[in-house]
Amino acid sequence: MAGSKVLVLGGTGPAGICLLRELLHRNHPVVVFARTPSKIPSELASNPLLEVRSSIISLPRSEEDTSELQ
Repeated sequence: MAGSKVLVLGGTGPAGICLLRELLHRNHPVVVFARTPSKIPSELASNPLLEVRSSIISLPRSEEDTSELQ
């Protein structure tokens, strides 16, 4: 699959950073969504295979909140 990337959510926690290291070591292009991108170690963040996106992903908390989506 040309152009495919691995998406990592939670890439700033201990397990996420370990996963990022392994994926980049294996030369996989990676997109990581992070609330706090500064928590990604600089040696990983500077890797050209890593694309860092800063974002907060939220879901509706109750049925009332879903009325806005309809």
